[in-house]
Amino acid sequence: MKFSAFYSQPYGLVLRVISAVASCAWIAVMVESDEITWETRLQNHSSSLTQFLESKREKLLSDFPDNREEALTEIVQVICALSPDFLSDEQVALLLEFLLSRLESSALAGGSVISGIHHLVTRCKNLPEGFEMPLVRFMFKEGNVQSWAQKDRQLQYEVLQWLLKRRLSLLQALGVDFVATFIKTISGERDPRCLLAAFQMFVTVAKNFGMGPFSEEMFETIACYFPVEFKASATEKSISRAYLSTCCSACLVASPNFADFCFLLIAEKFEDDECSPEQKDDVCALLALAADTFPSRAVLQHLKDLLAGLRMVGLNPKNRGEMSGEVDEALGALLRTVRRLEEPKFEWGCIDSFIENLEPFVLQAEMGLSGKGFRLLRCAFNNASNVGARKILGQALAWLTTLVQGDSVNVAANKAEIIGESLVFLVEWVELAASRPEVGEPSLTSYESNIFAAIDVAREYVPSKSVEALQKCAIVYCELKSYSSELRSRIEIMVKNGLTTVMIPEEIPSYLELVAKCAKNSLFELDLTAIDSWNRQKIIPVLCSAITDQASWELLKVLIEKELRKRVEDSSDDLSTALSAYVSMCSRSQPSEELVYGQILHFAHILTSMPDSGSEEQEQLLGASLQKMTLLLSSTSHSNFMSTISALFRGSTVKESSLYLLEERFSLSFLQCERKDLLEEARTSSHMSKKFKNRILFASVNRGFVENQDISATEESAVVVKALLLRETPKGIRLLKELLLEASNRSQSDEELEKLFPYLLDFNRLDSEPTLCRYETNGPLWRQRIFFMIVPAYKEVIDLSYSTAGKGILYGFLPPLLEFAQSLGNPHIKDQFSILLPMFMDSLRRDEALSTSVFRSIPSFIQVAEVLDPQNIAVLVNRISNVINNDSTKMATVLDSLESLRFLAARQPARSLQPFIQPVTVALNKLLAHRKRLIRQRAAAVKNTWETLAEK
Repeated sequence: MKFSAFYSQPYGLVLRVISAVASCAWIAVMVESDEITWETRLQNHSSSLTQFLESKREKLLSDFPDNREEALTEIVQVICALSPDFLSDEQVALLLEFLLSRLESSALAGGSVISGIHHLVTRCKNLPEGFEMPLVRFMFKEGNVQSWAQKDRQLQYEVLQWLLKRRLSLLQALGVDFVATFIKTISGERDPRCLLAAFQMFVTVAKNFGMGPFSEEMFETIACYFPVEFKASATEKSISRAYLSTCCSACLVASPNFADFCFLLIAEKFEDDECSPEQKDDVCALLALAADTFPSRAVLQHLKDLLAGLRMVGLNPKNRGEMSGEVDEALGALLRTVRRLEEPKFEWGCIDSFIENLEPFVLQAEMGLSGKGFRLLRCAFNNASNVGARKILGQALAWLTTLVQGDSVNVAANKAEIIGESLVFLVEWVELAASRPEVGEPSLTSYESNIFAAIDVAREYVPSKSVEALQKCAIVYCELKSYSSELRSRIEIMVKNGLTTVMIPEEIPSYLELVAKCAKNSLFELDLTAIDSWNRQKIIPVLCSAITDQASWELLKVLIEKELRKRVEDSSDDLSTALSAYVSMCSRSQPSEELVYGQILHFAHILTSMPDSGSEEQEQLLGASLQKMTLLLSSTSHSNFMSTISALFRGSTVKESSLYLLEERFSLSFLQCERKDLLEEARTSSHMSKKFKNRILFASVNRGFVENQDISATEESAVVVKALLLRETPKGIRLLKELLLEASNRSQSDEELEKLFPYLLDFNRLDSEPTLCRYETNGPLWRQRIFFMIVPAYKEVIDLSYSTAGKGILYGFLPPLLEFAQSLGNPHIKDQFSILLPMFMDSLRRDEALSTSVFRSIPSFIQVAEVLDPQNIAVLVNRISNVINNDSTKMATVLDSLESLRFLAARQPARSLQPFIQPVTVALNKLLAHRKRLIRQRAAAVKNTWETLAEK
């Protein structure tokens, strides 16, 4: 049936609805019961809809509005409880007609008519023909959506969304009349939940309707919300300011008709001093979106104002720190838009204007804006055409050579700092030029003498930074092979002199990289006959850097081996540097599988033939270096290398005196083995030590090679538990609980337990770190998941332990657990801290000395704690005061204690803390005379906070 015209008299309509519904065929076959709800009666056909409506006749026709509203509410509740296909299209039509007629009166009474209409339209499957236009007219065009409560507006928006999604063609037939209705519907909306719906509908309307004379009004309907000001409340955590801002921006670029309005809005907001830095970033993000969305020519008449606005935001001295990425994105989008016009004059004019206006901010370096200026210029360089990029690069290099020489510095005291900063920028721009060779090579060639001459001048003020910059710039010129004969001679001298001179640590990496580039490009040959005159610390790093292919490796490997043996035999301090250089050499050789495999195999040969160094630290260093190298191998080469190591471990080929060295030097690499047969062979060997077998057991269990291991010793049990925890298996948690329960049954804590608890959660050890050992985990968040699994299990064990001594032993697991949590940085960890809080407070009440990790965790516990009772506050204050009063307390622990007092004052009621003000201030008075300025400042601030509590 078609949707009929509305009755002018509501009472007549009520009677008509009842009589019309009565004409429908309803089967009443079941016995009625007063205990059965109307919904049930209707669904099982024991009563008809006619009977239900007849039962509400008296209230519906009542002279009292409250009675009529009550009856309407009951009818709507029953309708909403019915299944979607229960009502016929005729019944839906009549019910819609009736509910729409009650809109005005229900708005005043706050009734449920909106819920009924929402259910009929969006849930019912049998919808009448032609109901859409009357619905739009009475609910949106003639109705006042903004007069309803938030939940009712949300439902009305959902109805409108349904119409836009399923009846778009019908609404389009209304033309600009619907656009005007839509503007009226959403204008003035303030609730963030409703705004999200309004923003989504706006995009649909703007893209699918001709707006005619309403284009500007349509735009202004949303523009008033930009930039978004919103702070999520406790009930609206699912809605963020960033998401609202993104949706709002999408509206502002939804139609090409909005182009001029949008660019004018952006320019206006750039100059608005009331906008926060975060909101200015939103404006930049909108500019980037608008520039990429609207036709290119639309931006031309606004280009000058937009560039000025970007400079204003990017160079704002009030914004400390790095310039936001949104500024970069906006500038890049503008330049790309101009380039799409394919008329160079527009791009060149834009770049010239930009350079001209940036110059004073860049050259007046004492303003502190040079870095931001060069970043803007870098963004322009990356997005400009080749011609435009050359212009930008030439100007940047000219400015930088001026700055590096200190010519623009007015105050002599600032010269060294500014020159040092400018050297960093110079290196960045030389490297940036190399990233676009077709642009950079000509400029680098023409500015070569100026760049190196400027660095020579800078050496007078910042010698170390100048040497580093000189080497880095030389590296770029070597890579591009864009250098003069004079520069080539200079580079050769730099490399030769660097072999014998002593360098500070900051200069060495760039020097070694320069050696590698020179070797790669055959710029010089090392004089190996004069190696004894080289700086000892550089011999192995230089030799390793000079290896670029198989031929150079064959030439130098014997010499490298000789020098490595010397350092091990001498227990040299530079062994760590030498080994790092060897690892770096293998990493650089990685593209050639044959070369890197040969280098690692040669290192293994050195280890097998090298005698005991006599230093456990050096042996561990050798093993850790090989572990890093074998990570570079492909799966096939890795498997072959593991077979080689396994052969070394066989008792038939190894003397007993050499087993210790083999274990220390090769076991860490062998933990990467993924072959079950090799691991099983090593684990069951009768010659290997218990430490080695436990390591292999860990690797085997983690990879699922050992499922039903007969575990007896606590140490082996801990190995299995830790390996299974890394895989996040339920069995690992079960075994952990058993291990902890067993520990709690001991009479007292012993040395074994003191080592056991930290071991279980120490995954930074070389034999437990998943990346170095190629262990199996369930993704990058494995640490968080392990913590989330352990905390409930630990609490369960604590609850099962009824003896004071047993709980005391179990509390020994708390410090390593808290230390493990400190590195996670997940906001959801607060929930786990809440679980641990009672145990934490109980541990504080004990007389034992507290570990550093416990004190580091006190601020975290205070942040998640609810209102503490006076006894708990007293425990915290006494513990913290004792730490503060102890002269031997480390500075980090003192700072943690001050942070704890600060959080305590901020989180707990002032009345609960007032009895403790006096002891806290007495303890803090001592810190006011501390030798460290930072502690004096923090103590003064915390003391002031606590003293103000007395006034609350």
